[in-house]
Amino acid sequence: MQKRLFLLSSLFTILLHEITLTFAGNHSVVNFVRVNSGNPATIREIFIPESDHYFILTDKIYVWNDTIWEKADLTVKEDISLFFPIATDDYWFTVNTELNTSDLYRFTQNRIEKIRSPFSNEILAIHFENKNFGIFAGRGELSVFENNEFITITPPPASRGIHKVYGRNKNSIWLLSDAGELFHFNNKLYDRILSGTRIKDFFISDNGVVIILTEAAIYKTGNHQSVKIIENELISKANKIVSIDQNNIWAIGDSGLILNIYNDVMKKIDLRLNENLRDLSVTKENEIWICGDQGLILYSGKKQFPPCPENVDGFTKVDLYEYGGYAHDEYGVAIADFNSDNKNDIYAVCIFNQDRMYINYLNSDRKDFISPGFKDEAVNRGATGFTKSLRLAMTSELHLGVAVSDIDNDGDQDIYLCSLNGNNKLLINSGKGYFRDVSDQKDRACEDLKRSNTAAFADADNDGDLDLFVTSENASNKFYLNDGSGHFKDVTASAGLASTKGGMCASFADIDNDGLPDLCVSFWFSVNKIYRNESHGRIVKFQDITSQTDLAKAEPSKSNAVAFADINNDGCIDLCITNRNSPNKIYLNDGKGIFRDVTGKYLPDKILLCNGAVFADFDLDGY
Repeated sequence: MQKRLFLLSSLFTILLHEITLTFAGNHSVVNFVRVNSGNPATIREIFIPESDHYFILTDKIYVWNDTIWEKADLTVKEDISLFFPIATDDYWFTVNTELNTSDLYRFTQNRIEKIRSPFSNEILAIHFENKNFGIFAGRGELSVFENNEFITITPPPASRGIHKVYGRNKNSIWLLSDAGELFHFNNKLYDRILSGTRIKDFFISDNGVVIILTEAAIYKTGNHQSVKIIENELISKANKIVSIDQNNIWAIGDSGLILNIYNDVMKKIDLRLNENLRDLSVTKENEIWICGDQGLILYSGKKQFPPCPENVDGFTKVDLYEYGGYAHDEYGVAIADFNSDNKNDIYAVCIFNQDRMYINYLNSDRKDFISPGFKDEAVNRGATGFTKSLRLAMTSELHLGVAVSDIDNDGDQDIYLCSLNGNNKLLINSGKGYFRDVSDQKDRACEDLKRSNTAAFADADNDGDLDLFVTSENASNKFYLNDGSGHFKDVTASAGLASTKGGMCASFADIDNDGLPDLCVSFWFSVNKIYRNESHGRIVKFQDITSQTDLAKAEPSKSNAVAFADINNDGCIDLCITNRNSPNKIYLNDGKGIFRDVTGKYLPDKILLCNGAVFADFDLDGY
């Protein structure tokens, strides 16, 4: 039977180099040899789904073909993000897109099939127990693949995305979040393991014992009890853990750190390595594989390999950051006259590049333009949205939504930016479209709202200035009152607008014709909400009237856009909500702010994976 080994690297002949190491572990001698991968690519993960079949992940797949590593003949040429093999000829992988989504593929029966992803955002973790049962996790999303279909599972109460999952059936799933939270999903309930302790990794043995690596210690968990095995300063430098059995544990970390804990006694294995170690795996035959930076592969076992040279020519991957940008990552868009020339300009929020401000020079008499049109002047006008150096910010700050209004009543348009991974931003227009960033000032509503998507302005209390509502995916939505100068006070709780998480988009409109702006908010994981504005004077209050409307009848569908318009010209504001997991919805207003679902009359029964929506009379027929 032909044996094959899959690696994500470049074509090379397998070479190994013995490293000086002999020590007693599990009453046997362990010798490590060094596998030369042929280039200095970082090897991120190693998998052993079957005996003598090994898979290693960088960003490409290579197949071991008896004498050489062969590049897998895949039609997908993009870098691979996640990879999980079930067998040598059956594996799943993902390719992340620039829109924070994942393309999902399965290789089986010598062909690649593109599978519709169960998530709207990126897939962050995959685990398969066998070909009939797998687990997929994302950012606030969890699904199992069982009998060739995806089944949505209640997501864990994690503060961030899930980056590791494990489970043998859908009634018992272990999940580790980016924030170091370990959850056990057991019979539809979540238990937090070692609550209050940041957990870096976990490993589950065949007998169900869970070995847990924290920032300072290693624990063993079983029968709902956690017992500390060992605590040591070196453990703080480890980032990955496996166990041959509950008495023989291996851990690795940065700068070549290798630890063996046998019968609760720890030994540091000094191989004089400088590379950061990324992953390790142990076979039933007690083979140990370790991989890491610069193409490093270490092996301990009975297989024999020829020696390898110390230095091998090859190529490494270099990330290039541009000051120019692409249009395909522009997400939030706002149109306004920023420079007070009576022409609408365009502000575009970019997830991975600097934000852009396109100033309108159409019909301009300027002589320095070859072809008058729109010109990006975000840098010159202080409107990139970045407070750090541009190069650093472009790799660390992710913006998504934008709202534009005159928040300080000085007659020009200011900009509020929503962030996925940090504090929101407020840019004050200093006149003629030049901006100053006041995000660090007190009372500017620029806190970290835990993945903020949308901001909406309206004069909720009719005091002559614009108040602010901001959504949050992982915390409560926020509502701020404006004091008239562009400074804000958080009144979320007293206004009746507190929520848990999942808030996506929001829009104000006077749904009951009483002169006060009411509010609709879309959610991913709960029912969308309609709030009636019942404010009086300085007392701002919103009443949740969702239960009186057909919005309460719709199942949570990862809703996104909220758009108001009078679609039937009866003088009442109607509502459209777009969805990711079900058809979009149209609701008609009865004039009192009570909405009825009339989707079947206006829209096709089709899932369109929609993000945004806008109403306009495109054909100039009055509707």
